[in-house]
Amino acid sequence: TLYFYLLKDYDSAFVNSTKAEKYKNGTSAYLTAPQHNLYSSLSCLAHYYNCTVEQQASILEQVEKNQADMKLWASHCPENFQHKYDLVEAEKARILGQNWQAQEFYEQVIQGTKKSEFIHEEALAYERAAEFYLALGREEIGKLYLRNAHHCYSIWGAKAKVKQLEKEYPQYLLRVTNKSKSKELSTTISTNGIDGEMLDLSTVIKASQAISGEVQLEKLLQNLMKIIIENAGAQKVFLILNHQGNWVIEAQGTVDSDKVTILQSIPIEFVDPENLLPILPTTIINYVIRTQEYIVLNEAVHEGQFINDPYIVATQSKSILCIPLLNQNQLRGIVYLENNLTTGAFTSERVELLNILSAQAAISIDNSRLYQNLEQRVEERTKELSQTLDVLKATQAELIFENDLLRSSEQPSTFKYQVGGSLSINSPTYVVRSADRNLYRALKQGEFCYILNARQMGKSSLMVRMMHHLQHEEFSCAAIDMTRIGSENVTPEQWYKGFAVELWRSFGLPKKVNLKTWWNERKDISPVQRLSQFIEEVILIEVGKKDDDSLENIVIFLDEIDSVLGLSFPVNDFFTMIRSCYNQRTINPEYQRLTFALFGVATPANLISDRRRTPFNIGRAIELEGFNEREAQPLLNGFTEKVNNPQVLLKEILAWTGGQPFLTQKLCHFIRNSSDGIPINQEAEWIENLVQKMVIDNWESQDEPEHLKTIRDRILEGEQESTRLLEIYRRILQGEEVVAVDSPENRELLLSGLVVKQQGILKVRNRIYAQIFDCSWIEAVLSSEHPTFYITSQD
Repeated sequence: TLYFYLLKDYDSAFVNSTKAEKYKNGTSAYLTAPQHNLYSSLSCLAHYYNCTVEQQASILEQVEKNQADMKLWASHCPENFQHKYDLVEAEKARILGQNWQAQEFYEQVIQGTKKSEFIHEEALAYERAAEFYLALGREEIGKLYLRNAHHCYSIWGAKAKVKQLEKEYPQYLLRVTNKSKSKELSTTISTNGIDGEMLDLSTVIKASQAISGEVQLEKLLQNLMKIIIENAGAQKVFLILNHQGNWVIEAQGTVDSDKVTILQSIPIEFVDPENLLPILPTTIINYVIRTQEYIVLNEAVHEGQFINDPYIVATQSKSILCIPLLNQNQLRGIVYLENNLTTGAFTSERVELLNILSAQAAISIDNSRLYQNLEQRVEERTKELSQTLDVLKATQAELIFENDLLRSSEQPSTFKYQVGGSLSINSPTYVVRSADRNLYRALKQGEFCYILNARQMGKSSLMVRMMHHLQHEEFSCAAIDMTRIGSENVTPEQWYKGFAVELWRSFGLPKKVNLKTWWNERKDISPVQRLSQFIEEVILIEVGKKDDDSLENIVIFLDEIDSVLGLSFPVNDFFTMIRSCYNQRTINPEYQRLTFALFGVATPANLISDRRRTPFNIGRAIELEGFNEREAQPLLNGFTEKVNNPQVLLKEILAWTGGQPFLTQKLCHFIRNSSDGIPINQEAEWIENLVQKMVIDNWESQDEPEHLKTIRDRILEGEQESTRLLEIYRRILQGEEVVAVDSPENRELLLSGLVVKQQGILKVRNRIYAQIFDCSWIEAVLSSEHPTFYITSQD
C-alpha cells in the first residue's frame, strides 16, 4: 500500500472529494475508502471555525456519518481503524471546547498507532495534539509532542513535511533535527539576503542562552538590548513594556555606545523638551500593540501607512523595525529598532533572527517579573514567619503555579483523613482538582458559575476553600445555606425576606441597615422586586468599601440550592432575578462587581423550567470529577511511613473507588489505622481484602457515615419511578452501551452518583458500587413487593 503524503493544508485537499491524488517522491498514491473517510472528516473539522452556524451544524452531521462508517470498520478490525476513529473524535472534541475529552482521545490515538505501527498516522496524531496543547498555553507538553511528530515524519521519510515543521516551529525544533542536518547547521545558517549575510548558529544559541539565563529584570534588559544591537544592524533600539496598564519605554541603547540606558518607565508619547519632538513614532507602536504583528519599513519617510507620523516626518526616518514579544499568544513587550544611515537595513534574515530571539525574550521577561514579585513576597514571608529555605521555595511555587494558589500554605501538625462533611481550610487531605482551578478563574472573571452533581463529591469543601482564597484576594464573599431559609410551610414573602436576611447577616450589615424597616417600607412591591432592590441599593453600596474608597468585588455562594425544589411555590422569578443581575452590567457598571456561584444536587431543568429566563444558559457549569492519580498525591502523606510502595497502594485505591472523594478518603483512613502490614508486591490483593471486609460485606451496617444508603435511597425513593431507573442501570451494569441522553431517568441516575458519563456513554462509577449494587441486588429490589426504605442524611 502506498501511503498518502500528508500536507499541512490537508483541510483544503479533501473537502467534498471522493478520490484524491498526491505525490510522494514522484509516486502517485490513491486513498482507500477509510483514508478518504478520515481525511474528509479532518478537513471538515479544520474549516469549522470559518463557517456559519448552519454550516457548522452541517459539518458535524457529515462527520457523524463518516464516524458511523469508521466505527463499523473499527469493530471488525480495531488494529487498522480504531485509531482513525479516535483521531476524528479528538479533533471534534477540540473544536467543541471539550478539552479533557480531546486529551483522552489524543492519547488513545497515539497509543493505538504505536501498537499497530502506523507511523504516518502516529506522526499526524502527535502534530494535532501538539497544536492542541500549544493553543491551550501548555507549551512544555506541546513542544514534546511536536518533537515526537517531527521524529515520526523523519522516520516515515516525509522530508517536505519535516522541513515545513522546522520552518513553522524553529523555536522548538532547532535542536532536534537529524544528525546530517545538524552537521550542515553546526557552523552557519546560510542566507540569501541583500548583503549575503551568514548568521552564526552558535551565536544564535549563545544569545538565546544569555537571555534565558538571567532572572534579574535590569540585567536581563541589559543583555537583551546588547544582543539586539549586535545582531540587528540598528543604530538605536528601544524596549517597550507594559507597566500598570500603560506602555512605557524601559530601556534604550545605541550602536555607538557600550552602555544600555535603563529608563524609569518613560511613556511612549513622551516629547523631548529640548526640540519638542516625540521620542518614538507612536502610530507604529500602537499598530503593533493592536495587531501583534511586526512592522518592517525599508524607507519609512516614503512608504507605508505611517508617512504622516509626526516623528517620521520630523526625523526623515529610513529603516524601521518594530517587533512584538509574544508568550503564549500574549503581548509581553515591543522592540523598536531604527537605522537612519541606510534604507533596507532590516533584511528578512535579520527579522527571522529577531523573531527567534523575541520568543525567548518574552518568556524571560515574564520569568523575571515573576521573580521580582517573588523576591518581594519572599522578603515579606521571611520577616513574618522566619521560615527555612525550603518553605521559601514552596512560596515561590505558589506564585508561579495557579494550582498552589488554591492550597493553604499552613499544614496542621497531625495528619487525619476526614470521612464525610466539609474539610477545614487547613486540611492536609484536601485534593485540588481541575474544578478548583476552573472555578477560581471563572469567579475572578466575574462569571456566573454552578456545580450541580451527586452528593459527597466535595462541593461544600470546594466552596469553603474558594471563599477563603477569594477573601484573601480582597473579595467580599457570603455563603448562604439555602436550607436555613426553610422549605416547608414557608410563604413567598417569608422566603424572599429570609434570603435578604441571610445576605444582610453574612455581609455584616446589621449595624449599617435596619432591614426590618427597609423591607416594610416597600411592601407595595413584590418580594422578588424587594430582594432585587435590596441587592442594588444596599449590597452594592454598603458591601466591599475599602479605606481608600475603592470597592471590592462581591461573590455570593448559594449552597444546597436544590432545597428550593421542596417549596410549595415556584421560584422561577428568583433565578430570573439572578440573570437580571448579569443583564444589568451593561446599564449599571456596579453590577460588574457582583457574581453568583450555585452548589447542589439538581439539574438546571429541575431548578427552572422556563428556558427563556434561565440564568444557566449564560453561566458556566463547573464539572466536579473524581480524584485522578496525579491530583490525589496529598493523600499519600497519611500512610507513606507505613508502606513500601505508597504510589502502588494509591493506584489500587483509585482502581476500587474510581476517585470518588468520600470512598477514597474512607479507604485511606482504614489503611492509616490498620495494624496489619502490607506485603510488598501484594498491594492489590491486600486492598481487595480490605474493601471486601470493611466496605462490601454487610455494607448496610458498615455504611457510617452514610454514603451507600444515600445512593440506594435516591434510586428507590426519588421522584422518578425506581423500576425504570433500575432497568436502565441493569443494562449499564451488564456492559450495554447506554447513551447519556438528557432524559429524567438519566439525570436521576447521574445525580445519585451511581453512574458517570464517559465520552457520552453511561458507566458505573466504580467497582465498589458495581459489587454492592449488582444484578442480584436489582433482582431482590424488583421482586420485593414491600421494600423497606430509609431516609438518609444530606451531604
